[in-house]
Amino acid sequence: MRGEAVDTVRAAFRDECARLGEVLSGLTEADLDRPTDCRPWTVRELLAHVRSGA
Repeated sequence: MRGEAVDTVRAAFRDECARLGEVLSGLTEADLDRPTDCRPWTVRELLAHVRSGA
């Protein structure tokens, strides 16, 4: 059972990363400099935070 749960989590994480990559590929430099709801971070700064955490 534990192995199946780990596989499920890994699959979900892989799918989320793939979707994030799709969204990011469409962003412009101007998009990256926009503010987020996680003030005072910009999109660029928030992505850097997510990247270092992942």
